[in-house]
Amino acid sequence: AVKCCSKSQGKAEEEWSILNMAHPTDESFAHRQQVFRFHHVFDEEDSQLDIYEDACVDLMDACLQGSNGTILAYGQTGSGKTHTILGDVDAHGCISEQSGILPRVISELFDFKARRANNHVVICLSILEIYNDNIHDLL
Repeated sequence: AVKCCSKSQGKAEEEWSILNMAHPTDESFAHRQQVFRFHHVFDEEDSQLDIYEDACVDLMDACLQGSNGTILAYGQTGSGKTHTILGDVDAHGCISEQSGILPRVISELFDFKARRANNHVVICLSILEIYNDNIHDLL
C-alpha cells in the first residue's frame, strides 16, 4: 500500500519522496508523466496498528473536527487491500491486533460519540467498493 498525499504548507521539499511514472506500453501516454508524492510505503513487516496510526490517525482527528476525509485502498488483486481495510476482530467482536482500518475507524467514531454524550453528534460514513468499474455500497 502507498499513502499518497499532496504537499502541505510548512513541509520542506526534502521531506517528500516522488514517484514518477509513465505508462510502459501505451504510446498515447508517452508524452505525459504522472507524478505521485508519498511519504511512506508499507510492507509486510508493518502491523495493522502501524498502518492505522500512520495513515489514519491524523485524518480521523481532522474528520472529528469537521473535515471530510477519504481512506482509499488501491492495488492489484491479491495485494492485501481487504486485509488492510477489514482485518479481523477477536472472538467477542472487539478490536484485536489483526483488526484493520475499518474496525478501528468505527471504534474511534463511537468512542468519540460516547465522549460527547451531552452534545448532538452526527456521524456520516460511506463504505464503497469499486471493482471492474462497478461501485458497490458495502453498508
